[in-house]
Amino acid sequence: MTEKSFKVALPGSLYEKNNRWWWKVKLPGETRVKARGLKPKGARFATADRDEAEKVAREMWESAIRAEVQAQVQARAGEKARASSEEMAKVKAEAAETVARMKSEVVAMIARAKADCEERLRLCNEAAAGAQERVRAESEKRAQAEERAMVESRKKAQAEERLMVESDKRAAAEEKAMAESQKRAEAEAKLEEALSSAKKTAACDCCGKAEIPENELSRIDSGQLLCSDCLRALRG
Repeated sequence: MTEKSFKVALPGSLYEKNNRWWWKVKLPGETRVKARGLKPKGARFATADRDEAEKVAREMWESAIRAEVQAQVQARAGEKARASSEEMAKVKAEAAETVARMKSEVVAMIARAKADCEERLRLCNEAAAGAQERVRAESEKRAQAEERAMVESRKKAQAEERLMVESDKRAAAEEKAMAESQKRAEAEAKLEEALSSAKKTAACDCCGKAEIPENELSRIDSGQLLCSDCLRALRG
């Protein structure tokens, strides 16, 4: 039988084949044109009624549009979720890099301070040793001066005066060495404190997110620790 084609308001074309209505169209979400029988719900064959055929076609078109829109929404939601995950991974990587850099800078700073303290302490020790050597030499001179006759008394007095000066220098050097040792101990304590604070992390008691630096958590009246996102959500 010859196929009769009729144009309707819907896309594609409705046509009658063997007294049954068919629709040739590319529905939303499809890649090619396809002919399909316009079968009402529960029917085995395409309808023979033109009005019912158009109704079935409109229902098929609307259903395809809804499915395509839903697929697009789900695709956009998936893209947003992936973008959020990538952004979170980026933030974590940047945070880890910042902590590592700060730790390296603190370690380098303390190492330089420690080396400077050790160098100063070495110089002070050398000065103290030199002072001790000079005291010993002056003591020998003093012993020799005592053995001399009274005519050497003037030299003895001068030697004793030099001895006092060197003793003062030694005392000053020892005091300086003690101060440098104290600075070194304080620098090591600061290093330990800095290293300890750089490693402290905790989990958010609200969303459960782990490995958050403690300085980024806030304690609320209930005693719970909240991350910045949960804190903003709580405050509305």
